[in-house]
Amino acid sequence: MKYVWCMQQISVSVLETDKQGLPLFTLVFMNSLSNIKKDEQLDFIVTQRKEDGSLVPILATTFLDHEKITFLSKRELKVLILISKGLSTLEIADRLFIK
Repeated sequence: MKYVWCMQQISVSVLETDKQGLPLFTLVFMNSLSNIKKDEQLDFIVTQRKEDGSLVPILATTFLDHEKITFLSKRELKVLILISKGLSTLEIADRLFIK
């Protein structure tokens, strides 16, 4: 199997949401990184853009074995969705009843 390394960027603007306000369609930009990325690691990084335009990492993990990639649990996905909506750590903890 041959991999093509890409960087995926999702715009802040959601094009369409479901009845719960969760995104159904977003604008996605894909850039090939195959000429830059030479290792076999799969890097997954979620960042948030600050007002000054800089990016702050929120979540970063690396998968060494592509065959053993596990998807996020429902709870982890819920946290990630709340982060994407701009909620603070305290707001997320309050919504998810985390003390």
